[in-house]
Amino acid sequence: MERKTKNVAKTALVVALMCVCAWVSVPFGVVVFTLQTLGAMIALQALGGTGGIVAIVIYLLLGAVGLPVFSSFGGGFGVLFGPTGGFLFGFLFGGAAYLCSERIFGKNKRGRIVGLCSFLFVCYIFGCGYYALGYGVGLKEAVTVCVLPYVVPEIVKLCLAVAVGGRIVRYL
Repeated sequence: MERKTKNVAKTALVVALMCVCAWVSVPFGVVVFTLQTLGAMIALQALGGTGGIVAIVIYLLLGAVGLPVFSSFGGGFGVLFGPTGGFLFGFLFGGAAYLCSERIFGKNKRGRIVGLCSFLFVCYIFGCGYYALGYGVGLKEAVTVCVLPYVVPEIVKLCLAVAVGGRIVRYL
């Protein structure tokens, strides 16, 4: 019983961290720069692939019911199914990619880095595809708007997630 309670508390803390990370946003063109991906990457590392996916699902459900947990204090189905909602759905499928990488490469540092790269790759596939459909633009324009300006910041967030995520596990 005590272990279950501890797991629920860990998950709640990580979901809260994801919410706070989403609120840190900087308007940067059509797609807002946030720390949402950092929060999701830390969730995956702190709770493992399966626990991280559970935290992401809870986060998405909180936003779906209208709580302002997404970037710019957004929430509701309008955000999820808006032109940039693909990034949010990408968290879920990116979490599955992380879980697969975790199972193949292990939970060591190398495995975590490969998992986080897989997570980001899948997130951007979903985000770009959804953006292209939502705005009726081609894939080239979607990549230009949704990926290229964010490559360097995502690499920085990935490095932070690897550094912080490994330490958080010890304290949770």
